[in-house]
Amino acid sequence: MPYPMLTLPYPCTRRLRQLLSLDELHKYQTAAGNDFIDLKPLITTATFDNFDVDWIDSRIEYQCDEWYINGSLAASSLLLLLAGMTGFVGTLSRLIGPVTVFPLLTLIAVETVDIVVQKASQHWISVVAFIVLMVCVVFLAEINVPIPYWTNGRYTPIQYPLFGQFPYIIAIVSTWLLALVLSLTNTFDENSPARVNTRSNMETIKEASWFSIPHPGAFGGYAVSPGLLLGFIAACIASIAESIGGYGVLAKISQEPYPTSSTLNRSIIMEGLGTLFGGLCGQGVGMTTYSENIAAVSITRVASRFTMQLGGIFLILLGVFSKIGAILATIPDPMIGGVLGVSMAMIIGVAVSNLDLINLKRSRNITIIGIAMILGLGIPAYVIKLETAGKFPSVGVKDIDDTIMMLLKLKMFVGGLIAFILDNLCGGATLRERGFRHLGEDKPAVGADGYSFPASVNRFLLRPHFNLLLRLPFIPSKKELESILKDQENPNNTQTA
Repeated sequence: MPYPMLTLPYPCTRRLRQLLSLDELHKYQTAAGNDFIDLKPLITTATFDNFDVDWIDSRIEYQCDEWYINGSLAASSLLLLLAGMTGFVGTLSRLIGPVTVFPLLTLIAVETVDIVVQKASQHWISVVAFIVLMVCVVFLAEINVPIPYWTNGRYTPIQYPLFGQFPYIIAIVSTWLLALVLSLTNTFDENSPARVNTRSNMETIKEASWFSIPHPGAFGGYAVSPGLLLGFIAACIASIAESIGGYGVLAKISQEPYPTSSTLNRSIIMEGLGTLFGGLCGQGVGMTTYSENIAAVSITRVASRFTMQLGGIFLILLGVFSKIGAILATIPDPMIGGVLGVSMAMIIGVAVSNLDLINLKRSRNITIIGIAMILGLGIPAYVIKLETAGKFPSVGVKDIDDTIMMLLKLKMFVGGLIAFILDNLCGGATLRERGFRHLGEDKPAVGADGYSFPASVNRFLLRPHFNLLLRLPFIPSKKELESILKDQENPNNTQTA
């Protein structure tokens, strides 16, 4: 049965949460957005008794379903907030290493293969989108394009790596224009999945309001479903592990030191606030750091928070003007499948980069990775087989049965959990051989790195009135702040050192 809440997310809500992830507290150079891990519990709980919908007269049932989704999502955000505020994330980062992150990220990509195939197989336009994006990323990324530039009244073209900086925009816009031309000339059939000017698309654009702002309570009240709440909590746990691994990879790509414990704690707090905001405004899914966006940082070589903030503001404007959002919704599903295929390939690339930190000569490391991968693929397949045959063991409580089944069907959760347990229980390798090269190097960040607060904020926190704040696990210690401020006020000493 289709699920009524799986609709187009609000760009405005999503990008407000992106700005949350890029402010002076978060300190990372990548865009955050919808946590599609949350779609798994949503799809699973669509079969719960209290989520059955009578599609003949579904208005009341539809609103009630949204209340359960929004309330459960907002409640699950408390786990992220508590994990960051109590310092649990910083502690966990010392246990989650590349041996865990590699299977986790790889299985995230593998889990999406079915979606990619399902969308891409609808029409050959997906192949065009895939090829254009791949060519921009692989073959044209280093090619400079002359860009017109006028200075002091003179025309002086500058050389700019246009394809490497904007591969996604080039691929999506060029393929969409091709689909539009073929649609207007009736080359595509009326019912073709690649057709842009379908009747439903035109009606959506026509009926969309010009201006709307998402706000808490837009869908009525809030309610909590125990099964859905447990599913969202499980998704939050998987999201924390993914984020910790992703932040480490991002630090490597951006040539920054590994983030400190306080930085990691703040980042998860921001993700928790974003998830809370999404639940209150009816977003339907939480917030996390996109692994594909981390890969995009490597491709575009743009590791600037300011750039991401400008992008977030621009997309907020697009989301506020609903007509523009409706036009963006005309992008055909096959195109999304083609672009998503390249994105998943980049996630696997990010996952593979973790192997550079591991001593692969240790049979212990490669065995754990292999076991996590094979069980991460095998256990969910076996659970699906049991579910189809009606032989899945039951504990007698439907919500618990559904939650257990959902978790065991998540490849990334099963594989990541097995890798985490084995990596921390099995001996035979030093921390450095397991990839924990940053441990023991969690020193006060210098003013030149990307995690330090501005000097004015550091001076404010070092006032005697705020000594208690410095004991919080998401705020750098007094010793760290003093060291950072000293480097910020004497940059020449830092450069000399």
